[in-house]
Amino acid sequence: MPADDRLWCCDISYEWTSIARRHWIEAGVADRVDLAFVDADKTNYHTYYERCLRLVRQGGLILIDNVL
Repeated sequence: MPADDRLWCCDISYEWTSIARRHWIEAGVADRVDLAFVDADKTNYHTYYERCLRLVRQGGLILIDNVL
């Protein structure tokens, strides 16, 4: 991932986010995003999608679990 990209991560679980954050730091990507992966409560996918449209850079990817 290029140095000028950003990574945005949102989760309601402090436990799982803390685990992920350690790995992002270790991988050197804690400060960068060009991809969003939505795997949350299915009834609110539209809300997550709309938010991702504002967060992901132009040309980035939005992946949504269980939609195909």
